Amino acid sequence: MHLLRNLPLCLLLAYGLLLGACGSSNPQDPAPPPAERSITEKCPGVYLFAPSRYVVRLAAKEQIVIDPAHHHPIPVYCTPAQARRALEEARSSGKVPAAMELQIYLLKGKWRDMARKDGDTYFLRKAAILLDAVE
Repeated sequence: MHLLRNLPLCLLLAYGLLLGACGSSNPQDPAPPPAERSITEKCPGVYLFAPSRYVVRLAAKEQIVIDPAHHHPIPVYCTPAQARRALEEARSSGKVPAAMELQIYLLKGKWRDMARKDGDTYFLRKAAILLDAVE
C-alpha cells in the first residue's frame, strides 16, 4: 500500500529528471553536420586578416579581442594561405583598399568552436583573442 501511494510521486520525479536532461542541450551550438566535420578536424587553427597596427599591440603584450558582435561578420580561414588568398581577392576586387595595411593573425581557439558556416564562407562565431601575427 505504501508503494502505491509513492508511485505517482516517483513517476513525476523520473519525468522531471528526464525533461531536465533533454532540456540541457544547447540549441545555439549544434554539432556540425557530417560534411563539415572533416574541415573542423583538419584545420590547424583559426586565421583572419586585420589591421597591421595589432602587431605593435601584440609585441607590447596587450590582449586584443576580436568580437564579431562589435564588427560586421568577420570571415575566418583554416590556414594562413587561405587567409592570404582571401585578402588578395578582397584587394583585387576593391573590397579592401590597396593602401590599407593588413596582417594575417592566428586566433586562440579551435576551429570547431570558433567558426560558423554561412553559405560557402566561415565566420567568427564568438569573441576571440589574437595570439600572433603570421608571416
